[in-house]
Amino acid sequence: MQAETEDAVTASDKRLKSLGEEASRLKKMLLQVEDQLRHFEKENAELKTRSRKISKDILELEKKLQEAETAKRLHEEREMEINAAKKSLEMARIQVRQSVFTV
Repeated sequence: MQAETEDAVTASDKRLKSLGEEASRLKKMLLQVEDQLRHFEKENAELKTRSRKISKDILELEKKLQEAETAKRLHEEREMEINAAKKSLEMARIQVRQSVFTV
C-alpha cells in the first residue's frame, strides 16, 4: 500500500507540475493577447480619429467647392452683363453716329 501511495503522490506531483506549466503557458498567451488587444484598440482609436478628420476635411472642401462654384456662376453672370452693356453701348454709339450723319 505504501508503494501505491507513493506512486499516486508521484503521479499527482507530475500532474500538478504539468498543470502549473500549462497555467503558466496560458497566462503568457493571455498577456500576449491582451497586449495585442491594447495595440489594436489604440490603432482603432487612431483610425477613428483620422476618419473623423477626413470627414471634416471633406465637408470643408465641399463647402469651399460650393462657394467657388457660386463665385464662378456670379462671375459668369457679371461677364454676361458686362458684355450686354458693351453691346448696348456700341449700339448707342452707332445710333449716335448715324443720327449725326443724317442731320
